[in-house]
Amino acid sequence: MKKIIFILAFTLLFAACNNKKETNESSQEKVVDEHNAENSLDWNGTYKGITPCASCEGIFTTIKLNSDMTYEKSYLYLGEKGDTYNENGKFSFLEDKTTIKLNSKDEASLYRVEEGSLVMLNSEGKEVTDKLAEYYRLQKMSDAEVEFTDKPIKGYLTIDAGIATFNPCGYSKIYSLKYSGKTLNKKYNAIAKKSANKQPVMAELKVKYLGEAKNYDGLLELKEIVNLEYLTVDSNCL
Repeated sequence: MKKIIFILAFTLLFAACNNKKETNESSQEKVVDEHNAENSLDWNGTYKGITPCASCEGIFTTIKLNSDMTYEKSYLYLGEKGDTYNENGKFSFLEDKTTIKLNSKDEASLYRVEEGSLVMLNSEGKEVTDKLAEYYRLQKMSDAEVEFTDKPIKGYLTIDAGIATFNPCGYSKIYSLKYSGKTLNKKYNAIAKKSANKQPVMAELKVKYLGEAKNYDGLLELKEIVNLEYLTVDSNCL
């Protein structure tokens, strides 16, 4: 009798241990399943890149994702026309919790959220896999303060109606640029004249940070023009 009771107790204990193990494994699987781009990546912020264009030299694309699930998006078509488009609205994560859908009034667009980047997808939610695939990736810009030194710094330079702005590569910050003389205007216009509208050019400059500036992230003073280049899909601003 005692032997039967012992065997029964051992069987119940073994079953309980197995149930506990299965419960723990199930809990672990649930944790893994809940670990996704929506809740584990710092996705809110500004993303930039130059994407391919069939009828122009590239599309300078900026997307800002806000934590309240709204977005701001701008397109600048590089080249002679220089058309610009701006839109804003709401976005949502799809069921996979990795893909977002920008709910535009014209046409919804899909992007896959990755660490530090957004990957543009086609209408079926698939990634471009041809030789231009790398150009469909928008890089996330840093919101940190830019450290200016006596070394040249690369970024996007725009001059419109005598007002110059400079956006350092890899940063979301836009600075007002103070300059004197006609040299910068001449060099900029010689490059930007290819477009009907004022477009950014790739610039490598030596600048000095002067302090705060209204409506901008700060005021810079131009010390030296190292290089200016026309902006294309192959422009590297990393």
